[in-house]
Amino acid sequence: MSRAKPDANDLTFTGHLRELRNRFLRLLVVFIALFVAGMFLSDKIIDTVVSLGHLCILNGRGIGIKAMVIYFGLKCCFHSQ
Repeated sequence: MSRAKPDANDLTFTGHLRELRNRFLRLLVVFIALFVAGMFLSDKIIDTVVSLGHLCILNGRGIGIKAMVIYFGLKCCFHSQ
């Protein structure tokens, strides 16, 4: 049996504190899970970014550099001539 979530106007001060605590704990669990996943996947992420960088260098001004700039939102790749 699930409890109905009370309306924000119906909560007492301690009810608001409980809700804040619950949200903070969920945030902390998600942050820790993503941090641990990032630690295990960091090598693959770095290799992917480096290989994309090599594609940009190999393709010069071709589609590789444009795709990298669009994907990562980089503005430092293009120098005004």
